Amino acid sequence: MTRIFAASTLYGAMTVAAAIDAGQFGRDDRERVLLVCNNVDIPEVATPLHHMPGAAAVLRRFHRVVYWNDLIYPFHPAVWAPRDEDAPLWRTVMAEKMAIRPGPLELVVESIQVKPAQTLCKIFSDATLAVYADGVMSYGPTRNDLPRPLHGRIAQVLYLDLVPALLPMLLTEYGIPSRPVHTGAVLELLAELTEECRPILDRAIPRQLARGGPGTALLLGQYLSPLGILTEEEEEDLHRRMFEHAVRLGHTAVVFKPHP
Repeated sequence: MTRIFAASTLYGAMTVAAAIDAGQFGRDDRERVLLVCNNVDIPEVATPLHHMPGAAAVLRRFHRVVYWNDLIYPFHPAVWAPRDEDAPLWRTVMAEKMAIRPGPLELVVESIQVKPAQTLCKIFSDATLAVYADGVMSYGPTRNDLPRPLHGRIAQVLYLDLVPALLPMLLTEYGIPSRPVHTGAVLELLAELTEECRPILDRAIPRQLARGGPGTALLLGQYLSPLGILTEEEEEDLHRRMFEHAVRLGHTAVVFKPHP
């Protein structure tokens, strides 16, 4: 009995790890495998999540880690998918490479509308599915239409309750229920991760920002212009308005973190 959690970011792995702590995947004896997918443009020069600072706190929730990029090398996770007629063969190959035991299989993925999530769902066609939201995009509608053989296997959508009382729209058109990850479990895991990263944070955060505390605002960017949702000029204007709003709220320092 195996449950595979596919994650491309430490934030996503933290989301499912907190859900595990909260018992939202059940209390059965399934082996938990973290399947790390490094989807950046050039994965060879980027640090995968299981080697990042703070990862140890998250990895303790899983029995083992498998690196998807190594399994499909030299192909890129965001591009590669087997032909439909080859999917059963790849199911056998990947089960052997990942040492998946016979028995029920559940696949937990992010970004169900694109690869590598769709690639994994195609290969492991016998698995039941769950989707988790890695970020705020779950509050918007599903980006692409999904075929019945895919959305019909999805049991639930898990998301972080980042905007209280706002329900996500992701996959609602298929009648798939969504549940927030238990906030207490998220905060406890964040505390573990923060403690592990504290020496790095102390070195990286300028002293004047650390002393500022609540006076510092953190602005998070999103890749809206590459997706064609906004033009580059409109996205820059959005960032400027975010900055101005933070100042109006009384913040005396602003840190901007672009995507990702």
